[in-house]
Amino acid sequence: MEADIIKADNYLFKEYWNQLLEIYEEAATNGILEQYLDMEKEAKYLKEVFNSWEGFFAVEGENLIGFILSMPLSYDKLLPESLRKRYPLKRCFYIEELHINKNHRRKGIGSNLIKITLKNIDRKRYDYLFIRAAIKNIPAINLYKKLGFIPDEKIKQKKIKKDRSGTFMLTKQYLVQRLNYFQQFL
Repeated sequence: MEADIIKADNYLFKEYWNQLLEIYEEAATNGILEQYLDMEKEAKYLKEVFNSWEGFFAVEGENLIGFILSMPLSYDKLLPESLRKRYPLKRCFYIEELHINKNHRRKGIGSNLIKITLKNIDRKRYDYLFIRAAIKNIPAINLYKKLGFIPDEKIKQKKIKKDRSGTFMLTKQYLVQRLNYFQQFL
């Protein structure tokens, strides 16, 4: 069965809330990241993101299997000053969250979510699309490059180890794509 990609709205957000949290927690605390998250704070953050910005859900039957949430880049609190100076922030959009259920990865769902986001961006308003990923997440970085994103600045974030035994530094890569007005018609 192929996943349906649907525009996220308040009803669907509430409908899939528990599944969304499960996908987010699994993706953000296992594998490459292996970090501790205070899920109460993360739930509050995700609600703020959703209430303020745009998104799409990948659904298979009654199950949420992935999601993408996007916003204007100016909302990114970690954005390096050098990027703020080099790009017109009012013309930049940003994929804040992209997560796929671990049992559905490498099936084109992330790619489809990015493509539908690209197709739906208001190109009269935005000239650039940004995304950020851990540099250790080679499959994600390769996917973004394949979809036309070009590596740009890197940042380091201090994270708490999953077992709370200490901290570690996580390097993340910003990637950017110059939007073409005609891309939306492909």
